[in-house]
Amino acid sequence: DALLLELPGRLPQPWLGELLRAVTAAGAFAAFMSTTSGLLVAVAGALAHDLYAQTFRPGADQRERLLAFRLAALLAGGVAIVGGLQVERYHINMLVGWAFAISASAFFPLLVLGIWWRGLTAIGAAAGTVAGGTLASAAILYTMATTTGAQPATLAATLLAQPAIWTIPVAFGTMVVVSLLTRERVPPDVNLKMLRLHAPEALGLRTSYLQ
Repeated sequence: DALLLELPGRLPQPWLGELLRAVTAAGAFAAFMSTTSGLLVAVAGALAHDLYAQTFRPGADQRERLLAFRLAALLAGGVAIVGGLQVERYHINMLVGWAFAISASAFFPLLVLGIWWRGLTAIGAAAGTVAGGTLASAAILYTMATTTGAQPATLAATLLAQPAIWTIPVAFGTMVVVSLLTRERVPPDVNLKMLRLHAPEALGLRTSYLQ
C-alpha cells in the first residue's frame, strides 16, 4: 500500500507524481465509499423493512416506509462512525480479519448445512448463527477492551483475538445438536427443496416437473 503512494513521488516531474497520487487516493476513496454505501443501504433496508415495516408497522404506507429507511440510515451510519472512532488504534488488517471472523462464525455454518444437510431446522439454524456470531463478537470486544493493539502474548489471548478457529466449530455443533433435538420441525418437503437446489440445469428439470 505504501509503495502505491510513494512510487509516483519518485517521478522526475513533481506535478505528475502529485497528479498520480491524487488519482490513486481518489480511486481508493471511491472503492471503500462504494462498499460502505452498499452496506449502509443493506442495513437501513433491513431495519426499515424487515424490522419496522414487517414487525411493528405492517400497514405502513410508502411514505412512512421511506421515512423509516432514512432514519435507519442515519442511525446505522451514526453507530458505524462512533464504532469506527473507537478502533482507530488497530491496524486495518486486524479489523478486516475480525469482520470476517464474525461473519464466518455466524453465516458459514448456516450456508454449508443449509445447502447440504436435510436435517437442519429453523431453530437449529438460528441457534447456531446466534451462538457463533455472539461468541466471536464477545471475544473480539474483550480483546479490544484489554489490549492496545499489540500482538497477543499467550495462547488464550491469541484464541480470543482470532476466535474463528473455535467459534465456527461451536456454531456447527450448535446447529447440529439443536436440529437433532427439534427434528420434528424439519420441513416435510425438504427432499424436494434439496432436489431443486442441487439438480444440474443440464438435466432440464424445471420446477413444474417437480410439483
